[in-house]
Amino acid sequence: MKRDTSVLSTKSSSMSWGPLIVLCMACFILVFDTTAMSVAIKDLVVDLNTTISTIQAIMAVYTLVMASTMLLGAKLGDMYGRKKVFLIGVVVYGVGTATAALSPNAGVLLTGWSLIEGCAAAAMLPATMALLASSYPDPKNRATAFAIYGGIGAAGAAVGPMLGGFIISVLSWRWVFASELILVVVILICSRMLKEVEIDASKRPSMDITGVIISTLSFVLIILAFLNAGSGLLIVPVMLVLGIILFVCFILWTERRKKQNKMPLLDFDIFKSKTFLFGSATQMTLSLALMGTLFILPVYMQQVLHYSAVQTGIYLIPFSFSILFISFATGHISQKFNNKYLIVFGIFIAAIGVFVIHHLFSGPEIVTGSGLAIGLLIYGVGIGLVSALLVNMLISAVPDEKQNEGSGVINAARNLGNSMGTALIGTVLVAFMLNGIVTGVMTSDVIHEDMPRDELVADLQDYAQKMQAEHAKIDLSQYSEGEVNEFKRIINTATQSTMKQSFFVILIVLAVTLVFALFIPGNEKR
Repeated sequence: MKRDTSVLSTKSSSMSWGPLIVLCMACFILVFDTTAMSVAIKDLVVDLNTTISTIQAIMAVYTLVMASTMLLGAKLGDMYGRKKVFLIGVVVYGVGTATAALSPNAGVLLTGWSLIEGCAAAAMLPATMALLASSYPDPKNRATAFAIYGGIGAAGAAVGPMLGGFIISVLSWRWVFASELILVVVILICSRMLKEVEIDASKRPSMDITGVIISTLSFVLIILAFLNAGSGLLIVPVMLVLGIILFVCFILWTERRKKQNKMPLLDFDIFKSKTFLFGSATQMTLSLALMGTLFILPVYMQQVLHYSAVQTGIYLIPFSFSILFISFATGHISQKFNNKYLIVFGIFIAAIGVFVIHHLFSGPEIVTGSGLAIGLLIYGVGIGLVSALLVNMLISAVPDEKQNEGSGVINAARNLGNSMGTALIGTVLVAFMLNGIVTGVMTSDVIHEDMPRDELVADLQDYAQKMQAEHAKIDLSQYSEGEVNEFKRIINTATQSTMKQSFFVILIVLAVTLVFALFIPGNEKR
């Protein structure tokens, strides 16, 4: 009898891999989508006849839509079933990625990628994490599942630039979206491996429409303020203040709903756990630094060094694969050391890597892709260490009945950080680059006095925004070879200089991340 009990116990705690594989595929395409397209900036600018700022906005809006609708997606999972909402999200994502793949212009790309895919991802991500938690109730199996899930997420981020660069160089950026469509079909075919979580009809929540509207408007206004930070428009601080006021209104509205015994969109009691509160803040600012880096480095490599998409991906390998390797290796280390201090150590290591890169851009020499390798390697080790630990730490701090809501908050924080990273760091890059062009033109000894400098500044700024492509409005044939070389030198010098400023901002962001991490309790049970 004793033996039979042991066998049953072993079977009950055995690991079923089916749900994990399906959910990891979903996680992979959502992460891969963002990082793979980071090396396609020049191809998008040229093919769609647009500018860096427009592509920056499209990328920022994609993660903004995810962040602003994530809480809605989580609540829909609680109302109608996590598997059902997940599969609807997968189908809609397929529609979005097909639209993006066929985009004839930036407007259609915005619709397919940023809006349709963004909304679909908001339905998929909270359900993905909640289904993962419910599929593996055994604590040991759950820890293993989330470690692999986190590793796959890191793998998507890691291989995105390299694999995406290869696909873009050999085929086209359109095939990045087409390849995701193939995985969407595979996920739908294999979805029978997922089990729906039963919903108690008496506890089925109602939809807080007002909460959805207020929270969405709040996030949108805050990100739009970051996107337009370098424009000098008076409306920018107004948008930021209004976004913050709306978020305060969202908190007050939530408390009112609770007093009326109505289900709010988000129960802020979830933040009573200091681990969840400061862990989510750490997640957001870390994502800000990561996505900011993955936006500005490809712009630099393709604008100044004239690397192709695949070359850009190759030179990002030290960063990408150090994240991947450390993410998978961290599971064993996390069992032996306090995770809070591992996270603090990881942020400190990442900051050292950023400082090394910042120092490289402080000199007059053009920094090559190989020259960035050491700094990117150190930076990636730090990011990988933190990323691998945060997800399991956060989801473990949430009660089982709030897993879907907690997943929504975790993913909203990450994608809000992603959107802010592209918006803030991208805005710093573009603003300083354009200002640097003004300085370069006004102080150049090569440019003749009879040239209309204001007009030339505008033309060169357009030339830089369009990645020095042929569809820029400047007619280089009217200038001598020496003058054309001077124009390119001015743009390259301005871009090189602005990289220093951008990495200084990233360093500040990591310092803030470190402060948040220090407030995570080191003795809470996980």
